[in-house]
Amino acid sequence: MSYFGRIEEITIRYTVIRTLDLRRVVIPNLSMVTNPIKTFNSEEVIRLETSMSVPFDCDVDNYTKVIKSAIISIDFVREHDGTRILVN
Repeated sequence: MSYFGRIEEITIRYTVIRTLDLRRVVIPNLSMVTNPIKTFNSEEVIRLETSMSVPFDCDVDNYTKVIKSAIISIDFVREHDGTRILVN
């Protein structure tokens, strides 16, 4: 299973990650040895794709503003002006 979030704690036995939906996930360090780990601290740009259903009669501009507001409210999103929402 994959998790995306911020590492909160590392001990001898386990690592704690706080996910984007604020869940606290405890991962045994043994699984860190057998599964690859990707860190995003050194990445200049992180792209996250997701699919959402949007009602046909909604105001798409307002909808994207609400989504962007939710994204930039996450504490580790540093580049607020660089956040883009693409609607297909």
